[in-house]
Amino acid sequence: MRGGLKVLTGEALVAIFHRFGFVVIDGSKHLKLRRTTPADDETLVIPYHDPIAKDTLPAIFSQASIIIRSPSCVRIFITSSSAWRSG
Repeated sequence: MRGGLKVLTGEALVAIFHRFGFVVIDGSKHLKLRRTTPADDETLVIPYHDPIAKDTLPAIFSQASIIIRSPSCVRIFITSSSAWRSG
């Protein structure tokens, strides 16, 4: 069985994405975060809500996992990363 998504706040997501090099460049209720890499500028848009709606988290996870290609991205969002399988 797959693990479920964690309950996260906008503030928590900003702190998490900051660890991956993202900075807030615009917004109030919805924040635009950006990081610059040698290959490209990468942008994430997240709601700054407490908590983030359960229906919204899968989209944020999907977007983040495409940009942040790291197993630690899965551990951030999924309650039991050992139960998650890619593909």
